[in-house]
This record gives sequence, C-alpha cells and structure tokens, in this order.
Amino acid sequence: MSDADAIVRQSISLPGGACILRVGPGAVERAGSEFHQLMGKPHAAILMAQPSVDKSLLTVIRRQLTTEGFAVRELELPSEVRLEMDEVSAVRLELARAGVMADDLAIVAGDMRAASLAIHATAGWCGGMPLAVIPTDVLCMTEALVRALPLDVGDLPRAVQTSGHARIGICDVDWMDVAGGSQAADARALFVQTAVADNQNGFVRLAERAVAIAQGDASAIVEQAMDTSCARGRILSTSSPAVRQGLSYGTTFARTLMSLVPGTSYAQALGEGMRFAARMAVALGDGDIDFVFEQDGLLARLDIPEVACDLDADAFVEAMRAERFRYSLRFMLALPQAIGRVRLTAVSDDVLREHLAAWCAARKRH
Repeated sequence: MSDADAIVRQSISLPGGACILRVGPGAVERAGSEFHQLMGKPHAAILMAQPSVDKSLLTVIRRQLTTEGFAVRELELPSEVRLEMDEVSAVRLELARAGVMADDLAIVAGDMRAASLAIHATAGWCGGMPLAVIPTDVLCMTEALVRALPLDVGDLPRAVQTSGHARIGICDVDWMDVAGGSQAADARALFVQTAVADNQNGFVRLAERAVAIAQGDASAIVEQAMDTSCARGRILSTSSPAVRQGLSYGTTFARTLMSLVPGTSYAQALGEGMRFAARMAVALGDGDIDFVFEQDGLLARLDIPEVACDLDADAFVEAMRAERFRYSLRFMLALPQAIGRVRLTAVSDDVLREHLAAWCAARKRH
C-alpha cells in the first residue's frame, strides 16, 4: 500500500460549514494539492508557526505551497500564546503588513493554542480568510479542528468564542506528538467527555480501544481522535441547544477544581468533573448507577487518575457558583441522564453541598 492509500479522508461537519480532514503518514507531503483545490487559482499564502515547531516540517509545507504556485509569506507566532484580544490584533496587524486577504490562504502549524489564535485572527480578516491547520499534537487534532479555544477579556476567562474554523486539517502522524506529554492526557479526557455526550456506539468504540490508547498505540489514538473530532463537530452542528450543551459535561467542576488546586492537569480535573456529574445525576434520579461504574472503569483504563486534595466543601460550593455565574444567571450543571443524553440540570445549593462534602472526604489526602 502506498502512503497516498494510507491517508484517510474525512469531513467534519461544523456549524455553517465543514473541515476537510486528511490523516496519515505522508499527509503533509501531499498537502499541496489540497491547498490548490481549496483555493482554486493560487495567490499568496501566509505560514504561521511557533518557534518550537520543527523547521523541517515548515520546509516541507513551504515546498508544497511553492510547488503549487503560492507566494509564501511567513509569520512567527509567540512561544507562549496568550489567547487575548491584543494578541489577535497583533496577528491581524502582521496579516495587513504581509498584504494577504480573503483570496489568499493561511496555514498554521502548531499546538491547540497556536491554532486557536490563528482561527480567531483569520475568521474576520477581510470577511474571512481560509485557514489550514497542521496539528503537531493529538489535542490540537481533537479540538482545534472543531472549534478554537475562546479568548480571555481582562479578568474574564473564555469570554469570546468565534464561529470561525479551519477549512482543512492535515494530520500527519510523522510530524505529530501522538502519545506524549500532558496534551495526550487532555485528549484522552476529551475522548470520554465526547463519547458520553455522543452515543452508545461511540462509547463502546472508545472502551474497546482504551487499553491500546493508554499504552500509547499511535494507530488507536489517531483513530479515536478522528472519531472524537467528528463527533464533536456533529454535536456542535445540531440545531438543539440542549444537545450542544453536552460538550460542557464536567467542565464547570473541572475549572473550579483547577482554580482551587494549582497544578491539577485539565485531564485530571475533567475526569473528576465527569465522575462527580455522573454521581450527581444518580442522586437526582436522572442517572444510571451502572453508567457510573462503566465511566469509572473507562477513566481508569485511560490512565486518568483521581485528584488527592484537602478542600473545604463550603469553599468549593462558592467557587463553583462563582464559575457558573460568570456566564449564566442560572446555576445548572451538565449531567448525564444516559449515554448520548447529557443535559443542563438545576441543582440546589443543599444537594450540591452534600455531594461536594462527600467528594472532598473521598479525595482527602491521608
């Protein structure tokens, strides 16, 4: 089988459009034709990347662009990307200096934050500039091809979301860190969150791959990342707000925990958020105790551990309320009524305090 035959072609449905996904070894070496098909007649292309991106990868991308007739400009993104309005403005100022516009192509190679910055910057540039994302890790492949991380505004985190998205994702496993680093664990947590919000079939497929994923099997990880990104796009594209909110499963608890226990990874925090939400659903009479144990087992097989900490339940309640009320006038948590049915549910302070007290007692350091 040739490398070309090994490249998987998939379309991710997204609100107002789609992202064309190309996955496999050698995908970058064949990206030029994809760029040409997207743009038609080649004009200019601006190649964005962080300093940490392998220079050999940038050479391959540049060669693919010039071979197809694009005039290549380059833009170095910050080493540590701040997802803030002034950072987006700085990138747009560089786009203006480079003289690129909506008829030209933008390409970004890098991690989740670099891709998110590029999506925000190009989404409104000259009415919308086509963007190709070349992820360098599996978390970027899983999430950035579906939606960008939101921007912070002053002291308010995650305040500005964009409807913009990548038009093409080129995921070349020869140039991606598939199994290493904290991003791989974060991606595994997103695998679980998405499977619970999606459907039973997706949950079963993840469960079947779980051991291989935890062992670092690149093929299993990439297959699951494809499944997850397509499922996340499908959920976000539905006309039902209730279904879309399924992707907030576990996130309120996770963000609160990270603020209270510095150093907690997003994977650990989201895992705890999902464990807590599943138990809360059972307590309210909406959930299934069998699912609680299924999810616990899946998180364990994916090596997403519990967090040992010493927290006061009352302080946790107040912090979680503050987290929710930053963005909503109602205190509601995304709770799993069943696999494929995660819904925002009102939770009283007394019930929340009771279950947080139990959680704090169970996680107390010994």
